[in-house]
Amino acid sequence: MALWHVDDLIQELDPLLPIYASIKRAIREKIERGELRSGDQVPSEQQFAETLRVSRSQARQALCELDQENFLVRCRGRGTFVGPPEARHPETRPMKSRVLQTAMSDPLYSYHGRSLSHGFCERAAENGYHTTHFVCGYDTIARVVDFLSEYNNTTSQGLALWPPEPCEEVCEMVRTVTRKRLPCVLFDSPLPGVEVDFVGTDNVDAYDRLTTRLVDMGHERVGYVTWNADLPNVRSRLAGYRRALERAGLPFEDELIIRTEAPADFSDPEALTRVLTSGDATAYVCWFPNIAWDLRTNVIALGLDPDEIDIATLDDLHGPETDIQSPFVRAWQDGYTIGRVACELLLGRIAHPERPAEHRLVRALFPEDLPKGLPR
Repeated sequence: MALWHVDDLIQELDPLLPIYASIKRAIREKIERGELRSGDQVPSEQQFAETLRVSRSQARQALCELDQENFLVRCRGRGTFVGPPEARHPETRPMKSRVLQTAMSDPLYSYHGRSLSHGFCERAAENGYHTTHFVCGYDTIARVVDFLSEYNNTTSQGLALWPPEPCEEVCEMVRTVTRKRLPCVLFDSPLPGVEVDFVGTDNVDAYDRLTTRLVDMGHERVGYVTWNADLPNVRSRLAGYRRALERAGLPFEDELIIRTEAPADFSDPEALTRVLTSGDATAYVCWFPNIAWDLRTNVIALGLDPDEIDIATLDDLHGPETDIQSPFVRAWQDGYTIGRVACELLLGRIAHPERPAEHRLVRALFPEDLPKGLPR
């Protein structure tokens, strides 16, 4: 058994091909010419990435595709090796594995992310599919664009993407995926102007119901705290708040809206102080749970009675092991159901690639909807 070096490959890369495809073709040609023989060890993804100065995702895709085509065999804990030549005969190659791919910023970072992933993987397994995961990390937009630019369906039959903050780069890459007729579904966050399957929380309904609960508690002046960003999830939550006020016969007043320049904290504390001390609103709906906690902290810091100002927000369902007692009127995103429905949409797209794009919305959970044992 021999171990060859990545340096041997540099001169054989084709600059006209995508990087992963160039690496893949160069390795395959070495195998077909007999320069790499059955049992020879192939360098690791990290070695490819460092020597060729490419991303690990590009090296990974090249090796994964060669593994799928039986040119390579990947052995956990040992490395990657050239496979036996008889496995590469066209008549004996197995059909493409039943694999689905997810791409998320970090499915372990939040309970909502874990719930999405759990629901998706469980539904996939029920249909005989294995799920692989691409973790975007915190440099999310750059890594997602890089991942999507190299994505194809040779190692998975469909992609479920939890997109980062919408930007034209990500939107265009998702359009490119759909133009290639590669099955794709977005979950949790839609992308404006992109015709693709999507499933997420019914934000209009959730914020309508949250606002209605404050009105039913006797509040006639209900304020709203929102992120000053033109994003679908921001707009839909504000629309739900407005719908509830109109149905109750209460005015939608701009002076009761607090807009922040950051998604999860107050960027203008002086403006916040003016609104809170004016006494115009006796309750607030917050677009994000971190904002709700920040608002309550400011209420206490100003010497106001926090029990006199009710706050409502949409939270992530943390489960009994991580929940803390909350002073807020709350609803919860049902990440588990969103994940399952996203998988169902993706499997439907694989079976019927010509059908129109579908958008499905999952209702938020309110205390009366929660299974026994979860926070109320």
